[in-house]
Amino acid sequence: MTPTITLHFAQQLYPRQMKEFKSFIDNLAWKCEKALLEVGLRPDIITNKTIDGKNISRFPLVQCKIIRRQVVLFGIADGVVALKALMPFLGKRVTLGDQTYNLAFIDVLPGNHTFDKLRKPKQYHIYNWLALSKENLKEWNTAHTLANKIVVLEKILFGQISDCIQTTTGKKIKALKNTILDINKKTTTKFREYENFVEFDVVFESNVLLPAELSLGFGKTVGFGKLIPSDYYVNARPYSPEIINRRKIEKVL
Repeated sequence: MTPTITLHFAQQLYPRQMKEFKSFIDNLAWKCEKALLEVGLRPDIITNKTIDGKNISRFPLVQCKIIRRQVVLFGIADGVVALKALMPFLGKRVTLGDQTYNLAFIDVLPGNHTFDKLRKPKQYHIYNWLALSKENLKEWNTAHTLANKIVVLEKILFGQISDCIQTTTGKKIKALKNTILDINKKTTTKFREYENFVEFDVVFESNVLLPAELSLGFGKTVGFGKLIPSDYYVNARPYSPEIINRRKIEKVL
């Protein structure tokens, strides 16, 4: 089983403040290096960057996000140990832009996840998913039919989920299957130095059990690509593949 932890804060923020909040967490990790070393970890387990600021290419085990305006820190595998070491230092004031906030936990949810293979696929939503890299953007642009574009996204999704599972468990899941059922939004957003990064809201089903509040894709440490099971909220209705409106998806794309 793979341990997880979700920290919910009382403070509400806007998505535009997420980058600054992540920078605060990263700086705190380096300031608390001694506490992390005591549990056998280094600050880069949280920052995913070297001390001189270079990105480390691996699935991030600590992710910041905003869910319904509530600040959430999610940790998985060694990210759980790292967040527990950091927790005594989190109850403090943080300045984001020209505003100062008092951080306070309202909930700490420890858990364990198994990434079980499912007989019946489970449905998930991904919000603000930055799926396309420079390389697969070319493949996306040359896929001229709806079916081909969905195949591109499904292949990307397969790679991102496989990377998550292998990083957190050290194992590969054979016969992993993901089917995109709906694309609710396609727009562009600013991410890092890119002004027009393509962003999607997608509904898909998978034959693997995935943890709620995990994030996938680019920007997953700062709130993009939030993954929520379709049954996470009580009143949510599952999608039926038989009634997916392909014409509507074509208009979105």
